[in-house]
Amino acid sequence: MANWINKQVQNATSAAGNMAGGVVNSVGNGVAGAGQNVGNAISNSTRGWANATRDYGNGIKDATKASGPRTGTASNPLGMAKSPTSVRLENQRKAQAKKVTGRDHLGISGKF
Repeated sequence: MANWINKQVQNATSAAGNMAGGVVNSVGNGVAGAGQNVGNAISNSTRGWANATRDYGNGIKDATKASGPRTGTASNPLGMAKSPTSVRLENQRKAQAKKVTGRDHLGISGKF
């Protein structure tokens, strides 16, 4: 009889431990997933900032007709030079399209 009770207690303890471990693992997986989403959003934002900075540098070279290589970016993968007029028009278009607020400094709102 004592053996049977001991087995039942061990089985119940094992089942409870298995369930609790599963719950903790699920929470850990959720936290890891959220962290990965934040990391991806930040990585994508910084990549965008880097491309914008390189585009800006290329635009300065193009607007001033400076010599030397241009850097490849997302919008200009080959780093081809542009005419000063096209740079000016592109900058005007960007200025009109982008309205910046101070609410989303990293550009990650609504991504997760």
